[in-house]
Amino acid sequence: MLSYKTALEIVHFIDNYTEVVIDRIFFTFDIDHMIKPINGRLTREDKLNVLIKVLKNPPDKGPFTDSFSMDLLQYMLDHYYRIEDGVEKAGYKVYDPILDPVSNTDKFSYKYSSLINALKRDGYTLQKNQIKKMLPSEIEEARIESDLVLSLKQSNFYESLGHLEQAISNHSQGNWAGANAQFRAFIESLLISISKKLLPANKCDSASSAINLLTNSVSPSFLSKELNEVESDKCKKPFIEGFWKRLHPAGAHPGLSSDEDSTFRYHMTIVVAYNLVRRLRERE
Repeated sequence: MLSYKTALEIVHFIDNYTEVVIDRIFFTFDIDHMIKPINGRLTREDKLNVLIKVLKNPPDKGPFTDSFSMDLLQYMLDHYYRIEDGVEKAGYKVYDPILDPVSNTDKFSYKYSSLINALKRDGYTLQKNQIKKMLPSEIEEARIESDLVLSLKQSNFYESLGHLEQAISNHSQGNWAGANAQFRAFIESLLISISKKLLPANKCDSASSAINLLTNSVSPSFLSKELNEVESDKCKKPFIEGFWKRLHPAGAHPGLSSDEDSTFRYHMTIVVAYNLVRRLRERE
């Protein structure tokens, strides 16, 4: 499953090509009936807007697999590697890390880094011109992130949502340090917000105090000693505190980061936050 953000990046990618290529997409994907000029021929922008509309609520199946969006992305990847100038005969222009110190594996990843970063957030990566899953379908971020955002709004956790949106925006732009700082701020804000919702009379202004309150002052405990989420006599290296430390291994300063590490922090942040918010919903 690809997110709507990724779908918009795909359309931005397609916008680089001629109307002939765009029309071919409509015929190949059996959506040419949607090209209905009202006053003369449809403009290029009209066709791209139709694509956006289709990708927002894509058909159940594409022409090649059970995913319309995946088929469209793979089709355009194949097209790119067939015709793009500068791609070597093998099909993949690999950057020399000494002469070209970029973190992308090939010319496409470098040129369309926003699309690549959106794909990574959805749980996919590219190996040459093939789309590969990074994560099992049970924790695909496109679905989880959408549900998480809705839950944050329903709980009026708008400060937390703001941090999450800034983290995703920074990640999209390849600003790894900025993204990491916002992942950390998002989790801290979320823990504080949950603590204040369950214990409105208690003062809470940090992740550590929120963890303590959600462990020892909420009945039943929101964070579980039995699941080794927080410290207990049987567990001195608990998950939640370990996760919190993993989000800022160099202390409060976010530090520099690679795209792989920042994407890992994103995946962990989304999955952990989703679990916490779902747990809160079950208590309400």
